[in-house]
Amino acid sequence: MNKRTLGTRLQTAREAQGLDRKQLAQLVEIAPSQVSRWEADELTPSPRSLVSLAQHLELSAAGLFELAGIP
Repeated sequence: MNKRTLGTRLQTAREAQGLDRKQLAQLVEIAPSQVSRWEADELTPSPRSLVSLAQHLELSAAGLFELAGIP
């Protein structure tokens, strides 16, 4: 089963940008443990964080909101 989740999308995009979790956390101004929890689908980023993630990972904010289940 290859279910596309927000966490897997974030991890794939982060790795494609050559960033580790700590580097992404610094860009988004959150704790590295938060990035780990997002990628594990334990927590959903806030709308503000989703916009920041989209900018730094060169992703569609609308696509991230959709994966997060936020209309």
